[in-house]
This record gives sequence, structure tokens and C-alpha cells, in this order.
Amino acid sequence: NALMYDSVQVFAKALNNLDSLQTVELMSLSCDAAGAWPDGEKVLGYLKEVDHVGLSGEIRFDNDGFRTDFQLDLVEKVRGRLKKTGIWNMEAGVNYTMSASEAGTQMIEKLANKTLRVVTVLNSPYVMEKVFDSTVTAEAKARFSFLERYEGFC
Repeated sequence: NALMYDSVQVFAKALNNLDSLQTVELMSLSCDAAGAWPDGEKVLGYLKEVDHVGLSGEIRFDNDGFRTDFQLDLVEKVRGRLKKTGIWNMEAGVNYTMSASEAGTQMIEKLANKTLRVVTVLNSPYVMEKVFDSTVTAEAKARFSFLERYEGFC
């Protein structure tokens, strides 16, 4: 995962920058115990100052420690391979780059050789059972197709 790789690289760079200027005291901490690592604030400060070009692009942080000015590629598995289908950034959100015909073709391929089951309930006037004369038995009705047995705006 590119984001995981980049996070480790940025953290290592911040620790290296801090260690080259100051002594960093390592200590064992427990997540269940109260207290913080005394050098934690220093590391956080250096993390915010790191500028790095990683696998996911240029990496910069704002004063609150959030990554800024970055873009992510959206990928989908198409025919067994990953294909870029869009991009995401903080300003514009998601922007799909596939054309309508590509999306249609991909949808048809995904549904090929698939059986879809549609389920409904009787709900007048949308789905209603047709009224048959008394000569049509329940067994005969059970053999009818959906269109032969039901009517409405379905």
C-alpha cells in the first residue's frame, strides 16, 4: 500500500531530522497507562515540517497535522487488472474519468453470465394478482409466468 509506505518514510525522515539536532530519548509506554512520551511533541512538530515526495505524491502537512494538497487515484479491477477510473482531491471530491460508454461496457461485462433475482410483494396498483375465473386451479396459477399471473405498473 503506497500510503502505508509513505507514512513510514515520512515518520523515519522526521525522526532522523529530530535526532540530527537533538537527543531523542526512547522509552517503553503502555496504551493503558496515563502519561505521554516526553519527546512526542517534538516528533509531531518535525512531522509537520517534513516535505517529502512519496509513492502517493508530494507530502505536506498543515499546522494541525493534516495532509494537504494531495490527490488520490481511484482504481477498479477490470478484467482481472487494476484500471484508473477517477481521481479524488479535497477541493473537488471525486471525479470519475471513465466515459459513459466505458462505464456501460464495464457494467455489461460485470453482469454477463449472472442471474439476477427480482423480489416483490403484492402492492396495489403496482403489483396485483390477476383475477381468473373459477376454472383456473391454484396448481395452474403456480405454473404461470410472472407476466401471466400478475398485472399492474410493474
